[in-house]
Amino acid sequence: MEGFLTGSTHVPPSHIVDPADPQQLISNPKFESWRRSDRLIIKGWIIGTSSENVLGLVVGLNSSQEIWSTLVDAFAQESQER
Repeated sequence: MEGFLTGSTHVPPSHIVDPADPQQLISNPKFESWRRSDRLIIKGWIIGTSSENVLGLVVGLNSSQEIWSTLVDAFAQESQER
């Protein structure tokens, strides 16, 4: 799951060449599986456990990696207090 947040789990192409008709593109089942995992498991977990203030930062972001990067930028800044 960490790979979804860090980007090390690569996003497969959304479409592939149809083996039955090389002139056509079809939806890639590996992409569909990746997107389902990203949206339901990772993104859903982050959003489901976030406060309303945090949700304002991540509304409209598409992937768990985008959400995670936004949260890191917002809350992991080094400061003298830390």
